[in-house]
This record gives sequence, structure tokens and C-alpha cells, in this order.
Amino acid sequence: EVSSQIYKDLYVTLEDLILKKLLEFEKDTIKRIDYTFLETSFSFIKKDENEWGVLPPWNFAVSYSEISSLLSQIKNIETGNIIAEKIENSAKYGFDKPRIKMVIVYSEGDKEESSGFIIGSEKDKDNYFLKRIDANFVYTIKKSDIDKFPSLKNDFREKNLVSFNRDDIAEITLYDKSKELLL
Repeated sequence: EVSSQIYKDLYVTLEDLILKKLLEFEKDTIKRIDYTFLETSFSFIKKDENEWGVLPPWNFAVSYSEISSLLSQIKNIETGNIIAEKIENSAKYGFDKPRIKMVIVYSEGDKEESSGFIIGSEKDKDNYFLKRIDANFVYTIKKSDIDKFPSLKNDFREKNLVSFNRDDIAEITLYDKSKELLL
């Protein structure tokens, strides 16, 4: 006979066994990020260790720090409760017209793998519906975690016009269109 305390210690639910982290990945293995916010989509390609690019039709310098910040946010987000174990109707949760869809493509040895998620409609004033692309569960996710995500092209754009070390600059001269000295 099993004592009630041992039973309580061993009792786990399905929710206890399912990963709580939104996504698990190693930043240095990521090759591409496909990111959609409402109806605007971007595909970011990792050019090298400290540089990201964007695929057409977009053409702008991508902020490495913004991409890095987005990946850090995602890595630290945990899912909420399981709402459904099987999706019968994706429109019920807003997955047919997602708020955010993100797919991360990364290298796993010699092959490419991907993982990602879809944020659907609002569940209530504090949560959205969430589905990982590799599972059929519907979770909740806190709005406060998701509302910090970039939503505009300018959020990903490199904001520094020129990079330089302040100690290396001896003089700066600025001209307007007519070549008149401004300083």
C-alpha cells in the first residue's frame, strides 16, 4: 500500500510534464528568423556572428541588438496553462489570423531544424492564446510578455547612422546640400 504522502509526491499532471519554456534554442545555431506581426512579415538571415540581414522585399540595415533582444525575450518567456490538448478549430483561438507568428531555423549538426510559435487572439484582458508549431496544445501566454515584441519595420532597423569610437575622432565637419559648413 502506498502512503498518501508518497502518492502526493509522485502525482504529476500532463501540464507538469510539458515544457513551460516557449522555445528552447541556442542563439549561435540560429540561421534564419521568419517573423510576422499581424500582416507584416520579415525574414532575417544571420550573416555572421554579429550581423543580421533582411530578405526582400525589405531593404534596410538590421539592428543586431534588436534581434538579440527579441531572441532573449523569447528564450525567457514561459507558457501559461494548457487550454486544449487538441485543436479542432484554429479560428476559435485566432490562429487562422495570428497576431504574431515566428519560426526560428537553426542548425542541428548537419541538418536544419525549426521551431516556432503562433500567438492568436486574446483569451482575456491578461492573456493571448498560443500554439507552438511542433505541438498541438493550446496554451495561454501573458500579454505583458508579448506586447514588448517589435511590431514595425523601424523596430528592427539599425538606428545608428555611423559607428565610431569617440576617442578616435579629432574633428567633425557637417555640410548641407549646398556644401555650406554647418558647424
